[in-house]
Amino acid sequence: MAFRDLLYLCEQMYKHLRTICLSLVLLVATSTFADVRLTLSNGQTIVGKILVETDDVVIIKDSEGSRYQYPRSEIVGREEVETAEVETTAQPSASHKRVGLLVELRSGWATMPSFMQGGEAGASLTIGGYVLSDRRMLLGGQIGYRHLFLSPTDGLQDKLSAPFLPIQLSFMLPLTTQPSAPFVMLSAGYAVSLNKARKGGAAADLSLGWRWLTPSEKAVMIALRASLLQTRLQQYESIDGNKYADNIGRAIIQTGASLIFEL
Repeated sequence: MAFRDLLYLCEQMYKHLRTICLSLVLLVATSTFADVRLTLSNGQTIVGKILVETDDVVIIKDSEGSRYQYPRSEIVGREEVETAEVETTAQPSASHKRVGLLVELRSGWATMPSFMQGGEAGASLTIGGYVLSDRRMLLGGQIGYRHLFLSPTDGLQDKLSAPFLPIQLSFMLPLTTQPSAPFVMLSAGYAVSLNKARKGGAAADLSLGWRWLTPSEKAVMIALRASLLQTRLQQYESIDGNKYADNIGRAIIQTGASLIFEL
């Protein structure tokens, strides 16, 4: 009887020990390799496994094996996700797949060097897609309206009131992933003249400014801008008391400020 009791006791101890070991293995696996979704302060999300977590930084690996490091101060949300949901989640963020819309209002100073100077005002609409998930670069097409008001510097020319319709390719890139960050915007294309007496030409814009991103992923931007526009117009010259006209190409340089809404 004593031997049977000892055998029974050993068998029960083995079962309990096996249950404890299995529970410990599942606990370690769940705590170490559980998939989580992190939400960043700029609205970006990433799903994967936490590799390193400290008071200052979190390193996470996504389903494709790519590793990403984020300051803990940028992480505003965290939740565990199911395995099936992880398998349908591709990149750290799907924000680059969405369409973006920029509305720009602009005004400033314009000049034809040594010929005319004055002001300019206009607006533009940019439609494109986000092609970088980490910095939310917007790449798209832009169409706008620009009106130049120029007066001659030599007193021989007529005042110039010139409307143009710029059609350009444009990209906008925030320089950091912070909700409040500097950005750069570059556009280039062709400006169609809306006045039959003048011809259009190449157009380019470079803007540097600051972007404020809201929790709803809309943004307000202000920028300083430099622009170049080519045109052909009539220039008058006085020779021996006679006034002559000639069609010549001119570059119009514009500088000013822009207010941009990202929708």
